Amino acid sequence: MSTDINLMAPVMQYGFAGFSVLLLAMQVWMVKFMFKMMKDQTAVIARNTETFTLLAVELRNSMLEVKTATSECRDKIMQGDG
Repeated sequence: MSTDINLMAPVMQYGFAGFSVLLLAMQVWMVKFMFKMMKDQTAVIARNTETFTLLAVELRNSMLEVKTATSECRDKIMQGDG
């Protein structure tokens, strides 16, 4: 006795339909998750950029202080005062 699987049987059709709905739901969830991750990454990048900008300003100020101190020290040495 041979049993043929009829792909048009309602049970098979409902199974395929259910599986396709499940796959679509997974894709929607993945896209939402991806957008959330992108939003979080954008926030991190913004904070890092702000931090690097502040560090650059502090470094520039420190370099100016060192340059000023070096110039003053050189001037004192050249004058013989110290």
